[in-house]
Amino acid sequence: MRLVRILAIMTVAIVVLAACAPAPAPTPVPPPPTAMPAAPTAVPPMATTAPTMAPAAAAPTATTASAPAPAAAATPSTPAVLTLAKTSLGTILADGAGRVLYIYTKDTTNPSVSNCYDACAQRWPVFFANGQTQAKDGIQANLIGTTQRKDGTTQVTYNGWPLYYWQNDKNPGDTGGQAVGDVWWVVMADGSAITSAANPAVTVTLGPGRDSDQNGTATLTAKGNQTVVALNIKPGAAGAAQPAHIHAGECPVPGDVKYPLTNVVDGKSSTTIDAKLSDLLKGGFAINVHQSAQDIGKYVACGAIPQGTVVTLGPGRDGDQAGSAVLLSEGPKTEVDLFIKPLPGATQPAHIHAGTCPVPGDVKYPLTSVVDGKSKTTVDAALTDLLAGSLAINTHLSAQNIGKYVACGNLKSSTAAAPAAPASDSGYQYP
Repeated sequence: MRLVRILAIMTVAIVVLAACAPAPAPTPVPPPPTAMPAAPTAVPPMATTAPTMAPAAAAPTATTASAPAPAAAATPSTPAVLTLAKTSLGTILADGAGRVLYIYTKDTTNPSVSNCYDACAQRWPVFFANGQTQAKDGIQANLIGTTQRKDGTTQVTYNGWPLYYWQNDKNPGDTGGQAVGDVWWVVMADGSAITSAANPAVTVTLGPGRDSDQNGTATLTAKGNQTVVALNIKPGAAGAAQPAHIHAGECPVPGDVKYPLTNVVDGKSSTTIDAKLSDLLKGGFAINVHQSAQDIGKYVACGAIPQGTVVTLGPGRDGDQAGSAVLLSEGPKTEVDLFIKPLPGATQPAHIHAGTCPVPGDVKYPLTSVVDGKSKTTVDAALTDLLAGSLAINTHLSAQNIGKYVACGNLKSSTAAAPAAPASDSGYQYP
């Protein structure tokens, strides 16, 4: 009985203690399951090396993807190597990978200054220097130099000329930049440029036609026994094809078609015709552009091809800057255009002398000095007078070396007397 009372007292104590104890914290209930988050988008790892800074250049195309860009050979972050490469033009300056380098005759050499920036530098990527440039395979180390560009980068020079690549050269040994614009040239180990005379060319003004005004110009450029005729006039209807021809006769409405030309579209066309430039300069020809094939009788542009002749300029007594001269009649005056092998950076006096080559006599008519192989002068003498006597065109090495003759050509009266077979053209193939 006593045991029963003890058990009863313990039971009551447990109940009292349980009532006095704080309530236990509820067990947290996990939220209902949700969709797993998507795997994070892969982030490309940071480059471990800075990308090579290439000079501005045209965006690569599918055809260039397999060839490394020229700029990869020498950029502000890689050493520059100069070497010589054997090419179709001879053994010429190149970088360490064999990619050809060029000079730009609009630059200067003393001091060395680049004038190729913005769009020019995109087409002609710079050959950058980084520390001391390495010379290999016959390169003359004493001709290597540098010049600082406007952006603070350093460009390699050779014989004073800043060096460049041509963006369209894709493989070692390519020389597609040679003679572009008649101002870009490859260079030999001795620092001299390999140049060629520009093809003789004549620009004809196209005035309004009888029935409309799409004036502009036509450029006739000699190409061996052919001539390239490039038209550039005010555009007509967008995309419309406009017939064009070289006719016999004169503007505003010449006669029969002598040479069909490619239709003009959006103001432009180019045609290579089977006629020498000297043949087209005999006189009696005009270029015409028509409204359309449906309106062939409507003339919208017309221009007379001037009368003139092409004269061969051979090497002079003291140098070889051979080329040609174009003489165009302007009534009592004559336009004289010279096209000889350029001597980069030089200004070269030229004259019409009495006498004949190789060393004629007194100066009869001064001509504009030759720069980059070209000059244009209007002289106070009729074309027939220039071709009637014993006269010659001469170009000199420089004002300081006026006694050195580098190009010479006789003005022959037989050119005017026998236009069907100009003596000045005999045996000459235009470059």
